[in-house]
Amino acid sequence: MTAAGDDHGTHNHEDGLDDAFFSSEGKSSGKALVDEAEQAELDRILKPGRGRAKHPVLAGIVIAASLAVMWMMWKDTVYFFRSKHAVDLGPAAKALGDGKFVENTYVHLKGTPDLNTKANVARRGCGLAPKSAPKSYYNFYVLIGTRDAVVVRRSLSYRQKMKEEKHPVIEMDVTGRLVRFKEVKAFFRSYGNFITALSRKFPALQHQHDFSVANLRKKLGKRLTTIEDRSGHTVRLRPETPVSFYVEYPDELELAVDRGYKLSVDHVTFVGGAGAKACPPGQRGGNVTLIKSKTAFSLGPLETKGTISARNWSKAPAVAVSQKAKAAEGKQAPPQGGNALDRTILVPMDTKVYDSASGNLVPFKGGVLVAASGGGCGKPPTKRQLDLESRPFVDLETVKRFVANFGLPFILADQNAQGFSFVLKGSKEELDRIIRKQRRKSPYSASHRTEWYESRWSDLHQEEDSLVIRPVRAGMPDQYEVSSIHAVPTGHRTTKARKGGMPSPRATDQAPVSTKVAAFDKASSVAKAPVAMRVRKVLRKKAPGDYIRIPFSHIEHGSVTTMRRMPQDAWLLMEGVKPSQFWYYPLLYLLLLGFMIFNVRAVVDYFRYARKSEKDALS
Repeated sequence: MTAAGDDHGTHNHEDGLDDAFFSSEGKSSGKALVDEAEQAELDRILKPGRGRAKHPVLAGIVIAASLAVMWMMWKDTVYFFRSKHAVDLGPAAKALGDGKFVENTYVHLKGTPDLNTKANVARRGCGLAPKSAPKSYYNFYVLIGTRDAVVVRRSLSYRQKMKEEKHPVIEMDVTGRLVRFKEVKAFFRSYGNFITALSRKFPALQHQHDFSVANLRKKLGKRLTTIEDRSGHTVRLRPETPVSFYVEYPDELELAVDRGYKLSVDHVTFVGGAGAKACPPGQRGGNVTLIKSKTAFSLGPLETKGTISARNWSKAPAVAVSQKAKAAEGKQAPPQGGNALDRTILVPMDTKVYDSASGNLVPFKGGVLVAASGGGCGKPPTKRQLDLESRPFVDLETVKRFVANFGLPFILADQNAQGFSFVLKGSKEELDRIIRKQRRKSPYSASHRTEWYESRWSDLHQEEDSLVIRPVRAGMPDQYEVSSIHAVPTGHRTTKARKGGMPSPRATDQAPVSTKVAAFDKASSVAKAPVAMRVRKVLRKKAPGDYIRIPFSHIEHGSVTTMRRMPQDAWLLMEGVKPSQFWYYPLLYLLLLGFMIFNVRAVVDYFRYARKSEKDALS
């Protein structure tokens, strides 16, 4: 009894102690495990305060950025859901006039590009450094007949760009995305560069207004005026307005000589003259001789004849008749002397001769080469087949001698690696004759000299029948005039044009030509040349002065350039841009939408927890 009572009493005592402990510490057992400092720290962390105040601000920024990107992607995302088959609109000019253009659609257009509006802009991707060479390009064209309101953009590789420069696009048949030009130029630098190209960066893309000389003469002398171009548009002229003039000189000729011009004749057969069976003393068959001459600019008769032979007296009638018998009959006897039967041909100084069979070079000796020798009395002549090659215009002095054969005053205008350019002055009939003599294989190209003059409107004046430009500005073309008179050798040269329009000396069979050529080539001055002389006028540049005088009869037309402005509602067709290329835009759109919803929920939860904590604190 006692033990059981003791146990019961002990248990009750312990329960009393526990109750006393918990009642002294508080009714909550969890609160008894945390002291006051820890509870204060826990309340500071859980209570919304300054440390968590940035959370809704950052979430709001993320939401705003997501909305902005989604707004920018909206049209691209919509374009993905467009029809995958292009809508055929036909000719661009007609479709624009009929109002068939619909923004952000996949269309097919036809049109003619205005090559004067071509602009090339380098396309630089994100992986390319600003100074690195671009790997692709954008070519922009304005379509003709659309009032500058339709622009086509083509994406080209470097190889495609070079090919298009050599072979410009004449007709366009393009398929791509049609958008408003103003809505995309603000986002992409390349489109902004194209606008710059249309204004000032590329002057060729400015609009050119051509006007007649009659309109020009009416307006000269007025500071502020307007002029009507050939198409009927009115252009305002101010003192600083640049005005250009296209001038053609009927008495001046531009002649360009190709430095790389090559003459070649293959497999020419040379045959010497045969001696008669009963030859008088000293008579033999003639030789065919090639002589290098500074006055020769072609290969003479070698260009048209496959066989060149010396004069063969053995084939003359009655060759067995004695000299005395021929003289008695009053007939002319064959000339005496070893060179009387020679065939002499003048060739350019740089002529190279090769043996056709072996291909070996046949050398000249002292500028003379006996291509085939004649046989003596009763002996057969030699026969030889040769190949000839010449590049006669490798140096300036040779080219000058060639141009001098035209018989007109001339001056060297320019020279470069490709050739030489000269200006010749003469009557219109003389210059037209030179132009008509041109052939497909001519070593030169000739045309009447033309120039573009540009000046400010305030610097133009009229004096009688001439336009006067003052003052002369740097870069203006030169004017040419005839000045000093020189005596130049003519000798045995002729200006007869052979095949190809090339003036060259006439090949001759008369002796002693070699003596005459040698004397001319070795002459140290014109005065010492043992040949006939003639007077020639020399052309020179006109001394620069304070004005340039151009006869109105030489002015073809004038022109004024104005800035080309695109209309505000212009269209841009991006060739090759298909709706299927934007497949990832809906995915990005959904991803951004989900990200934005997540941040909106975070902001809502933040303010909900803050409100609940505040209520708990008040209760």
